[in-house]
Amino acid sequence: IALAIFAILQGCKGPSVNSELSTDSSGQDKHQLLQDSVEQSSALTNSSALQIPQGYTVFDKIAGDLNKDGIQDSVFIIKKIDPGQIIVDELRGSLDRNRRGIVVFLSEANQFQLACRNLACFSSENEDGGVYYPPELSIDIQQNKLYITYQHGRYGAWTYTFRYQANQFVCIGFDNSENFGPIVQQQTSINFLTQMKQV
Repeated sequence: IALAIFAILQGCKGPSVNSELSTDSSGQDKHQLLQDSVEQSSALTNSSALQIPQGYTVFDKIAGDLNKDGIQDSVFIIKKIDPGQIIVDELRGSLDRNRRGIVVFLSEANQFQLACRNLACFSSENEDGGVYYPPELSIDIQQNKLYITYQHGRYGAWTYTFRYQANQFVCIGFDNSENFGPIVQQQTSINFLTQMKQV
């Protein structure tokens, strides 16, 4: 997962689309993913509206200022709609194993700029966690930065920090907490800008 998320937003760019935000749907960790993910806006459900691609549904969405212009931008976690990825588990029943992706729109002068799109960079929420549940994905925007976090309950969590600069998202930080129940065994923080690591 570490290498995958590191590349999710790196160098991601996209064309602009007009109109208002729409989350209507019509109804998937590692280093090369981002460069393969940028696609043209013609693949959107409706090129005149801010929508997710056809064949996907919104799994999660947040808003916040990512490019320091004081205007709310939009980040969507999307999920593929493919009946072929629905499996039947002996213990858990029917599970949707469709992968998830991310779409980022920046608001600029009454337009929405498609800044990044990766349709399959995250596994499904229904993976096999072994003796424990699989890590839970969450996203957040704070101080113009995008945080992508995996929470793993008693085992800890890890977070990747991205900043939008020079028309692309750059991974500037990584934080990891390795826990055993309530006991924190080790914490690691890496600043990729200063190339400093704290343990």
